[in-house]
Amino acid sequence: MRASKILLLVFFLPLGLLACGDTGIPVTGTAPKTCGGIAGLSCPSDQICVYDEGCDPLHGGADCAGVCKPNPGGKTVPCESIADATSCRGRSDCETAGCPQCGESFSFIGCFSLGKGPQIDCPAVFCASTCLTHGAEAGCNQDPACHAVFKDGNTCDCNTPGCCMLFDRCADGSAICGPTTGASEPCPMMACGVGFTPSYLIGEACAEGCVRNTECLDADQ
Repeated sequence: MRASKILLLVFFLPLGLLACGDTGIPVTGTAPKTCGGIAGLSCPSDQICVYDEGCDPLHGGADCAGVCKPNPGGKTVPCESIADATSCRGRSDCETAGCPQCGESFSFIGCFSLGKGPQIDCPAVFCASTCLTHGAEAGCNQDPACHAVFKDGNTCDCNTPGCCMLFDRCADGSAICGPTTGASEPCPMMACGVGFTPSYLIGEACAEGCVRNTECLDADQ
């Protein structure tokens, strides 16, 4: 009787394991971590980013992605194997290669040994002005790259030209309180009230509007 139970156990045990989800395929661990690519993903300090043979980020494959693999022998990772700007900048013997983008962003091209980076002809970058996004004088004044422009709104109960100065827009750069070129044609009259003065654009003889006198004082310092 006991021998019969042992035989039944041996027969049905493999079936029970399959019913519980054991496919018989060995588990090899988690998938390798992706590195490089358009996001510039980095590897742990003890690993390096390895690319496929047909994907070289330094020769036309800037968006190629690789996988993190153990650094053989624990040797120092070559600068050229580093696939992100942050890791490259963290090495005193490496230098980053890339082009500036709008704001503080940086288009990372590659990491190279110090003094061996390529000369890159970066294309011109045209960034949208943030000054026009400031819809009030307070926000404009807080942005050091802008200045507030005013015009006579002609909506006040007064008769003196320039007595009704209203915020008109937020303009790029610092105020220029004097024409930078001669006028080829007569300029329209710009009435600026007390405490305001005409402001000009570079290369323009006619005023863009009025600015507070303090803007001109700051520009002269």
